[in-house]
Amino acid sequence: NALRVEGRIADSQAVDFRLLEVALDRGNVIGQVWSRTAIAKNHVYLGEWEALDQCLERLDVLFANPANVTEGSTDNVMTLHLAHAAAHVQAGRDAAALTSLAEVARLFDSMASPGIYGMEPVMMMCDMIEVLRLRRADATALSPILRSVVAYGSRLAKQYSGANAKLAYARGDQAALGGNMRRAARLWEAARRDAAERGLYLDEAQAALRLAHRAGHSEATGLQLRASAILRDLDLAKPPLWAAQEA
Repeated sequence: NALRVEGRIADSQAVDFRLLEVALDRGNVIGQVWSRTAIAKNHVYLGEWEALDQCLERLDVLFANPANVTEGSTDNVMTLHLAHAAAHVQAGRDAAALTSLAEVARLFDSMASPGIYGMEPVMMMCDMIEVLRLRRADATALSPILRSVVAYGSRLAKQYSGANAKLAYARGDQAALGGNMRRAARLWEAARRDAAERGLYLDEAQAALRLAHRAGHSEATGLQLRASAILRDLDLAKPPLWAAQEA
């Protein structure tokens, strides 16, 4: 999780696959749940859609056992629906994506004290909502989901200061969805600055691109170049959910 928060997705994937190997070798089912949900998030970042589908098939089997749902924690169930939503968005199954996103939002609402494992879903949810907005999804369906994302992000940021940029990013998206682009730009800039100061470079890149593409920023070209440099330094191709917002 720490590697993924830092944007080191390939390194995270290597560790998670090793954890899965150990869990399988020892017959540790809960270990398989935790490692596979982490792997699923990595597949989304890396755009490994066929591998994601295979991972989700195995997770669906694991979660068909109620005991695994109970012992696996709400974080894992939430990640299962998050990954399904990403698969649906990628495949153009927008109605199914909305259903999965709404389920993630419901789980967000149920989590009074989110775990640090739930850091990445905030901005991933924002990006899927934005892709659906660009595809002309009903704003009345997207708005309550985004409201839950912001509320969850707020609770998360109270516990982990590293989530401040994620919260500002989500609040910016909420302002934009409501038509207040000036406030949205201020929040996206706050997200970018906070992430840069904390060395959370993947978050910085994400906020920089939001400013460049949606806020009409005067330094849009520089922001895009900075985001490209960050991704290059992280040895990461632009995540497909980001690229889908530029199409």
